Amino acid sequence: MKSMDGIAQLVHLMSGYGYVALFICCAIGLFLFPVPNEVLLMIAGGLVASTQLEAVSTFVTLYMAILLHGTIWYMVGVIIHHLTKQGKQIPDKWKRAYNTSRSLVNRHGHKALFISYFLPFIRHAVPLGVGASSISFISFAVVAFSTAAIWLTIYYLLGFYFIHLIDQIQNVMEHIGFIVIFGMLLSLLFWWRKIKKDSVSKEVLSD
Repeated sequence: MKSMDGIAQLVHLMSGYGYVALFICCAIGLFLFPVPNEVLLMIAGGLVASTQLEAVSTFVTLYMAILLHGTIWYMVGVIIHHLTKQGKQIPDKWKRAYNTSRSLVNRHGHKALFISYFLPFIRHAVPLGVGASSISFISFAVVAFSTAAIWLTIYYLLGFYFIHLIDQIQNVMEHIGFIVIFGMLLSLLFWWRKIKKDSVSKEVLSD
């Protein structure tokens, strides 16, 4: 019910305020609505199909907002990394996000960028982790934003052609996303335990 209310709010905003609302919702407004990112893209595609928005302008607006969103998360990672290196205190919530996302990037490298936009939560964590790593912004942008274009195109077209099936599509993608996320977290756990075990073995040998 909460999700349906969020969808109704988004449709009202986009219908009433057009591309400005579309850009704000996609770039920063998703934190305010209980609606998955994919649903927002499908709603935009549906509004284009109903001729309330223009196709190319809508696609470009969405893509620009996604670029801004990813860049913000990358810069947050850079800032937190510098603060951590300087020994400054950061809130526990951000510290946990920083450690988790950095471990994810260290474990999977550029491969994490290729799949990040297709997974809930991971699409926010990976840019943050990349910003905290040695990967340059140019490398991040080339890989991540190319993947983002594919991700956007898929859901934009799904909304354009199948907006009446939005609930079913959302449910299927959520289940797939959570399964993949669980697999990645399990992989991270085994990797962390292996590093810890190797570290203990080295200490024993050095003694």
